Amino acid sequence: MGKPSKILMMTCGSRGDIQPYIAMACALKDEGYEFQLLTNLDHEKFLKDFDITFKHMHPAADHALQTDPDLIASMQKGDTMSFIKGLGSCFKRNALEMCEKFTQHVKEFKPDLIISGTLSDYFGAYAWMRMGLPTIFVKLQVLLYNPKRMSFGMPTLPCGAHKFIMNQLIFGGMYKDWKELDVHMGNLYGRKLQDEWTLDMFLDDVAKGGPYFNFVCQSPEFKEALYPTADENVKLIGACIINAKTQQKVSRNFGGDTAAQKIQSFLDNGPKPVYCGWGSMTCKSPEFMVELVVKALMRSGQRAVVLGGWAGLSLECLKKATQDKDLVTYAEQKILFVENAPHEILFPQVSCAVHHGGAGTMTSVMRAGVPNIITPVFLDQWDHAYLVNELGVGIGCAKQFQRITAEELGDTITKVLGNQEIASKAKALGEKLMKEDGIKQLVTAVNKFWVDEVETKNFQAKVDARRAAMAKTKESCLAGCFAGMCGTSKRV
Repeated sequence: MGKPSKILMMTCGSRGDIQPYIAMACALKDEGYEFQLLTNLDHEKFLKDFDITFKHMHPAADHALQTDPDLIASMQKGDTMSFIKGLGSCFKRNALEMCEKFTQHVKEFKPDLIISGTLSDYFGAYAWMRMGLPTIFVKLQVLLYNPKRMSFGMPTLPCGAHKFIMNQLIFGGMYKDWKELDVHMGNLYGRKLQDEWTLDMFLDDVAKGGPYFNFVCQSPEFKEALYPTADENVKLIGACIINAKTQQKVSRNFGGDTAAQKIQSFLDNGPKPVYCGWGSMTCKSPEFMVELVVKALMRSGQRAVVLGGWAGLSLECLKKATQDKDLVTYAEQKILFVENAPHEILFPQVSCAVHHGGAGTMTSVMRAGVPNIITPVFLDQWDHAYLVNELGVGIGCAKQFQRITAEELGDTITKVLGNQEIASKAKALGEKLMKEDGIKQLVTAVNKFWVDEVETKNFQAKVDARRAAMAKTKESCLAGCFAGMCGTSKRV
């Protein structure tokens, strides 16, 4: 009574997507819960350093993003729909294994509560609609229809007609990709989900931010700009961050002690540098990226710490990209290239941060109280560029990174660093965000959910009501099909 005993969390994505869930896992484990995290195969070593019980469920995300030709091409071109299509194909290829792992781990662990994270929505929905397991959904961001603005950098159409794009192309495509999962779950568990959870019901759920108890690891300060139509079903709890102390404790996952010493030495021997990093993004080519960023820094006259990231940006890469000796000399004297960097330690010591606009990087920069410069590649990075502009804490570029010139980026850096209003707003926002505690909010939410929903049987009542509604929908659909076969226009 009062709290669950066993918690099973599942989430999928690159390392940047996983880190907030690691922070949650550590907090829940410290609360005394028996805990397991189901995620991508390639995060096992990272998770072991945090003493988190890891179980393989999803394919190797980092490997797929770095080797799958379709995913690589979509990233290099910044093509959102191609990326979504490629992601769907990846899920289809691994559908049977994911379903087998999910059913196996649920059967063996016997969780009291499931937390469904990024790219795990189907399994979260299956857990509570089919298995009747208490389930909450915890996301890094949520995609909600806004009649005034389309997400993901897609066109905003008159009269809110871009809702068609969202429902038919994005969510409709997602629902279609789940059919492969549903076939396997039907065979493994004896019951399908989509036979009764129709596309219309699914779209009604996502219009509310998700089917049931949705928590978003973003600051309430973002709500007005990003989610003006969100109702009480979507609760913004604040960022879930691996704090500076923990990053230092497990330093080998954030560059290691040697890299930390090099960074600190660079910081101590000159004016505050700019940070530039694009994490898991590769835009056009590594050579294009490194030449562009060094030219921009040279134009703005700034020192910088440049993250290598998946593109492998480095001095050696620059030397392959250009014959410009002045550019190489500038990089040798003014730029420190690093493979990894502890954001929570580094960002408070830089003048501004130039990056792609990933949710985690953007929030860490905001928490540090320094300006953001976002050069979006695709997906929600466009929304975060918009957010930065709305909050006045930096510049979200209107051009896609693939189309930005070195001159434009250099001038943007100069503009931001010369704008006292941006600096003041960034500092003020940082002070607010540092007072928020998304981890504490999540632990409180888990305990409250258990007391208010599970122990009172409210959760079971909602499961029963949903199952009844799904069964009724299925009966109506069957009756409609029968009426059509009999040549009558009557619909039930």
